[in-house]
Amino acid sequence: MQAMFIFSLFTFVLALMGSIITSGSKSSEILTEERVKETSRFFSAMAEVIKNDVTQKYLTANPNNHSTIPNYITGLPEVAAMSAGLYSDVGVDAWGKPLRGAIATEYQLITASADANSTVSVPVTAIAFVSSGPDGELQTVIPTNPTTINAVRNIVLPTDPSGNPTSDDIIYTFDNREDQLRLLQTIHSHMERIGTASLKEYQYRVTDFRANLIKQYEADVAAGKAVAAPDMDLSGYANPPKMLSLETDANRYALGVDEDIAVLQRQLASGRNMVLNAAAPTSANAPLILTLTNSTTRPTPWGSSSAPFRYIVRVYPDKI
Repeated sequence: MQAMFIFSLFTFVLALMGSIITSGSKSSEILTEERVKETSRFFSAMAEVIKNDVTQKYLTANPNNHSTIPNYITGLPEVAAMSAGLYSDVGVDAWGKPLRGAIATEYQLITASADANSTVSVPVTAIAFVSSGPDGELQTVIPTNPTTINAVRNIVLPTDPSGNPTSDDIIYTFDNREDQLRLLQTIHSHMERIGTASLKEYQYRVTDFRANLIKQYEADVAAGKAVAAPDMDLSGYANPPKMLSLETDANRYALGVDEDIAVLQRQLASGRNMVLNAAAPTSANAPLILTLTNSTTRPTPWGSSSAPFRYIVRVYPDKI
């Protein structure tokens, strides 16, 4: 589906820009106006690819840690392909001038639930695309090597004392915080699904085990045996039911959560991945605890040295 999205977006932008490039019969004013509009649309299209495709594939919008817009555009295949598809050169605007701008990434805390242990630190990237516009002269003040999201989001056109723009530069700014949040919400949903399926299957077997204990007790009583009522606390029995391990493919398939686990532990485009662990309930009312962490050898960009990635979802028996 992601490939379909990229293809459709590519076709959309190419069709729009093609209408400009081939409109030589139009007046200079109309052509300039259309180029301004389509440059803004081009920036918007690149932003959508970065937020929806790049962020999902790498769990960051800046996987190569580029610090300048020219390097970012040429160094990221998904973005470079869009730019090259519109013009004969990568990283130029509708007038053939180099694209300018700024990029900064900072780690921010996000959460997908009210669980205190569910807050995680993720890289949020802000990007500003800037074109020098029809006159080819850049008047916008662009910070050098910004380190904060606000420094990028606050890039605006210069204005006169009345607040009217004094430049024909074209600016488009955005960040991917909401996209990172949606990814975390997706992760949370998969973990809840895994936990619910595991706990339900376990509860079914516990119910059957207890039913068999009662059945045996009733048979013993009917046979005149002096026996104690069965203890419903199963911890004292030699072979009580145990939750199915999520480590084997057979168990994952049996629970119907194989695809959910595959999503959580998928290998990113950068070769990095996360690892899921499950801790069985310690009592009848205790929750199943699912913990998602970074691989120790190939950690994802989520988490930092001060706040390592660790996402916990608890599924309680009375909630399913």
